[in-house]
Amino acid sequence: MSNNSTDMFQGNRAEEFETPIAFVKYIEDRLEVVFTLDAAADENNTKAPVWIDIEEDCFKARWGGTVWLNPPYGRKIPNFLERVNSQTKNCDLIAVLLPARVCTRWFHDLVVPYVSEIYFIKGRLNHHHHSSVDNSCAPFPSMLLIYRGEGGIIGDGKEAEWNTLEPTLRQRGN
Repeated sequence: MSNNSTDMFQGNRAEEFETPIAFVKYIEDRLEVVFTLDAAADENNTKAPVWIDIEEDCFKARWGGTVWLNPPYGRKIPNFLERVNSQTKNCDLIAVLLPARVCTRWFHDLVVPYVSEIYFIKGRLNHHHHSSVDNSCAPFPSMLLIYRGEGGIIGDGKEAEWNTLEPTLRQRGN
């Protein structure tokens, strides 16, 4: 594995890149939830008391509760979105942090028909990693996707709500 701080921006995102905890707390406050499961984490970077790590395999484990997911970015994003869509019915809410790439096939085929809310994040996040440069933000915008479980909008033909989030610099990890 490379120690190059550009790994996540070149499609080689190491799993150790993590969301700033202040951003996760901002989202919990904004949505009035507490995340109970982190679907792609380890004991060092989890954002919830329960997590699914590589050994447990989030593609096989059953999800439940209020889920946080910041998957490794790259070519496997569609796989994670397919898993989100298959697990939504088992969860109260799933929040997914991804690059805001609305021109991709996965966005139109795997997000738009299923998501309840889409939040575009004003400002860029600073994903933490041992190789990160201080105050160096991602070179791409981010979005937060919200999927609501039973009783929520699950691919029922309704249009998702589109909004903007405006976290402070500190909340974005700077």
